[in-house]
Amino acid sequence: MASQKYECAKPTKRVTNGQLSDIVMKFLREHPEDRHLPAVLLANRAYYVAFNCRPLDSVSSTPPR
Repeated sequence: MASQKYECAKPTKRVTNGQLSDIVMKFLREHPEDRHLPAVLLANRAYYVAFNCRPLDSVSSTPPR
C-alpha cells in the first residue's frame, strides 16, 4: 500500500505538544461519532484539518471525514 503525501499550511510559530493535544481534543469534541476509530487515525484527521492539508496530487481534494 502506497502512502499518500500531503502539503500543509506551515504554522507561523512553533507548535507545542500541548497545542497538538488541544487540536486532537477539539476534533474529538466536534466528531464524537468517530471515537471508535484508532487514535492514530483520529490524530491524523485532526492535524489534517487544523493545518489545512491537501494531497499533493490533487489540489481540489477535500479533507477526510
